[in-house]
Amino acid sequence: MLRSMYSGISGMKSNQTKLDVVANNVANVGTTAFKKSSARFTDALYQSALYASSPGGTADNGLVLGGVSPGQVGIGVKVSGIFKNMVQGAIQPTGRPTDLAIDGDGFFTVSMPGGQVAYTRDGSFSLDLNGNLVTADGYKVVNKITNPDGTIVPPGSDAYDVDTDGDGINDSCAVQIPKEVYYIKDGVTGLDKYKGQTIMKIKDNNGDDKYTLLDGTDITNDINGAIGGNGTFNDILRIKKVVNFNISKEGKVSYLLEDGSRSPQTDTAGQPLESQQQLTISIFQNAEGLEQLAGNLYSVSANSGNAITGAVSGQINQGAIEMSNVDLSEEFTEMIVTQRAFQASSKVITTSDELLQEIMNLKR
Repeated sequence: MLRSMYSGISGMKSNQTKLDVVANNVANVGTTAFKKSSARFTDALYQSALYASSPGGTADNGLVLGGVSPGQVGIGVKVSGIFKNMVQGAIQPTGRPTDLAIDGDGFFTVSMPGGQVAYTRDGSFSLDLNGNLVTADGYKVVNKITNPDGTIVPPGSDAYDVDTDGDGINDSCAVQIPKEVYYIKDGVTGLDKYKGQTIMKIKDNNGDDKYTLLDGTDITNDINGAIGGNGTFNDILRIKKVVNFNISKEGKVSYLLEDGSRSPQTDTAGQPLESQQQLTISIFQNAEGLEQLAGNLYSVSANSGNAITGAVSGQINQGAIEMSNVDLSEEFTEMIVTQRAFQASSKVITTSDELLQEIMNLKR
């Protein structure tokens, strides 16, 4: 068989793969925070028709011969890699307070069932029944807790060791936006240590009320015990409805309460007096090495490196999302080039077939 036929086949296969990549980019031109990919080619095997020789040989007539370069025939093309383009897309304002966009490096950190952690640039979040900030698929956005002195409560500590709804995810790891918060009233015995701190109420897996501080500390037993000794729930706790919430450029969460105050509370210098929720933004040594999952999610691969959460990352814009970085004009140009290359490769096969037909006709 002619080697040109196999070269033509490899060209068709490679360009088919490239067209698949282009088609996926075009299909996701409207996907939030989508990162386009590109297929790259490299030449395949070579067969030597002439072998190289160095200068210095002597001909029959005594003349010194020069060197001879190798003569090689290529045997096609192959896909060398499919690379993600992690360039940031345009920031599109939406006005929804749960929509978030990262301007710069970094990924939102997401908890999935079974303890798996995923990462995303898609900040089109929403709130569930318990006020958890979740993705479109219901995965919780991971929270890290900042203490008043600026230290971080690390995952795995006692404050994170709670899973009330049985989904395999520690609840205090999820960013929560409650509908109302509570404060200890004056003169309540047994709860003096919680005076002035913001208390949140969520539902556990059995539908029972659970009370936590902003740092995730479960104080349900203390609250229930105080109710037994001081009267009803309303006798020990002062209720304040959450009117609005704000997520700062650093990802710190604060609430505007119905009386005009804010939680977490601050001193006269603006310094926080209690712990504060903060979105966990992760960066990677090689973001292009992340493995893509469904739902605009990424996972760590052997070539991405582990997530880095303490380094400086991009700023968060509330009320906006990141658009896809696909440029349709570029994709259509690549589509035309790929189509013509595919046609040329198929033409090589038909031409080689005609040559073989001529060889077969020699027998007649």
